Amino acid sequence: MDPVFLDVPFAQKDAVKALGARFDWASKRWFVPPGFNPLAFSQWIPGESQTPEFVPTTDSDKPSGRSLSALLAGVAQAVAEHFGGAIWVRADVASFDPKRGHLYFDLVENNELGQEVARARALIWNDDREAVIGRFEAATGVHFVAGIKVLVRASVSFHPRFGLSLQIREIDPDYTMGELALRRRRIREQLVREGIYSANREKRLPRDFFSIVVIAPDGAAGLGDFRKEADRLEGLGLCSFTYRIAIFQGVRASSSLSTTLQEAGQWAESSGADAIALLRGGGASADLHWLDDLEIARALCRSPVPVLIGVGHERDQTILDELARWVGGTPSKLIQFVEASIAGSAGQAESAFEAIVRAATHAAQRAQSVTDQWRAHLTESARSRCQLADQSLAHLRGRIGDDARDVIDQGRRQVDSGWERIESGAASAIRVARHAVDSMQNQIVPDAFRQVDLARAMTEPAWLELTRNAWRRWTVANTEVRRELDQVIGLGPQRTLQRGFVIVRSAGRRRSRSPLNSATDRSTSRCQENLMPPNKYQGDEMPKPIPSAQPKAAQESVESQESLESLESLDPASFNAAYEVLRRNAELLRDQEELDIDRLVPLVEQSMQAYRICRSRLDAVRLALESRLGPDEGAVVVEPSDQ
Repeated sequence: MDPVFLDVPFAQKDAVKALGARFDWASKRWFVPPGFNPLAFSQWIPGESQTPEFVPTTDSDKPSGRSLSALLAGVAQAVAEHFGGAIWVRADVASFDPKRGHLYFDLVENNELGQEVARARALIWNDDREAVIGRFEAATGVHFVAGIKVLVRASVSFHPRFGLSLQIREIDPDYTMGELALRRRRIREQLVREGIYSANREKRLPRDFFSIVVIAPDGAAGLGDFRKEADRLEGLGLCSFTYRIAIFQGVRASSSLSTTLQEAGQWAESSGADAIALLRGGGASADLHWLDDLEIARALCRSPVPVLIGVGHERDQTILDELARWVGGTPSKLIQFVEASIAGSAGQAESAFEAIVRAATHAAQRAQSVTDQWRAHLTESARSRCQLADQSLAHLRGRIGDDARDVIDQGRRQVDSGWERIESGAASAIRVARHAVDSMQNQIVPDAFRQVDLARAMTEPAWLELTRNAWRRWTVANTEVRRELDQVIGLGPQRTLQRGFVIVRSAGRRRSRSPLNSATDRSTSRCQENLMPPNKYQGDEMPKPIPSAQPKAAQESVESQESLESLESLDPASFNAAYEVLRRNAELLRDQEELDIDRLVPLVEQSMQAYRICRSRLDAVRLALESRLGPDEGAVVVEPSDQ
């Protein structure tokens, strides 16, 4: 491609030179080198509309005015004259598209509030790309990307069609590095003000790792080597790893990584994880400046567990390296550190176990040695003591024989003396006891007979009264029954017919309208037979019956029933209980005012049984007294009569 030659006045040579034009000494003319945009030199290209020198307008120019191209050409000339050479400009890179060929991007300036106050179009010719961009990235280790602050040396040009543009000649690496250092300093100062700058760095590393949360970008190259060793540890059951994905570069890195750090810290605190590992690995070192962010740094400092850094570069540092508890450079070194910690803990445990075994062995050996010494000492001591004991025993055996004989003789004398005293005391005690027994017998016999007489005196009157009352009641009952029987007999068939009743026969059978039937006659006969006295009363000699009162009879019937039940439960050897039954029945018959023949027979039987019990007990006592104490001349035995 042929070069484009320019017609440049001597006064404007610096302007075209600043835009990148070269001077051809052969033709003595300036030209546009290949790769440069000829539009930047349009005002000096032959055949293009030449712009006359700028002349202030006068009143004569007002009606017709100037053309836009003439105006912009004047602006371009003014820019070229005022900014004839390259100048240094501070700005932020924006809208950068790193395509091959010429680089076109924008430079912007923002105020303290982040608001854009200026914008200009910038370009780097393809021929200067390596010299400008490559030198900057090699010196700073930072990629030339949107978002970084730069100090550039640029030529200013103005084209009537394309406007103002800055052709970048050089980028100062020191300025960019200074801006990064300034950003880190501001982050550091803010964390110090919040009191969390050294919070994570002061956390204690665990002596052994059992659970780690790993944060890495999606598809990170260094993550593969890390996971190979991590999976081996996890397969052995030594340590578990939980993986989370985050963005480590670009404008979204701040929010993504800070949020992931917060979530990982909360999960680690609740699940008991030991640490959080930040892995990057495989990326360009120029992208590390995205990690110099306040939100990311704050999230790391507030992590409840230690943070381990393995971002893939040892020479290039970020603010996170100052804040994290452990920094290892690459993911491989980080997993090696984890393995070494686990192995170290295992080694320490093994060393401790071996030390314990050695100490125990040494203690056992010392104990055995001491035991052997004591065994020998005790054996020798026991042997000497046994010898002394044999000598002492031999001496004592002789003394014991003499002393034993003396003791035996003395004991025999004491036994003889004691036996004599015992015989004398026993004889005296026997005499005293015999006298006491005789005295007690003389007291017991009269008292016993008195008790027998008293019991007899208590029993006989009750029996006599019971007999009299029983026969009296029986007589009254018999009289009443006979009277009632006479009334029943007085209602026989003959007298009934005489009273006007008739006999009616129906269907071969006789029916009677008499109030009394044959059953009445039969009942009357049975009553007459059952209520006859044995032999004592005959005919009309029975006493008249006593009218009865039903309520009192009912009460006496209940009392009689209770007496019968109490008699069934009487103890044959209990005199007091039998006497109580006898006394109660006597009082019942004595106080009874109504006739109740049904109760009389069982009452008499009960009284007879109670009387027999009392008599048997009295007889047994009398026999016992007579057999042991002799007969009582004054005792009289009264047998019960048949009645």
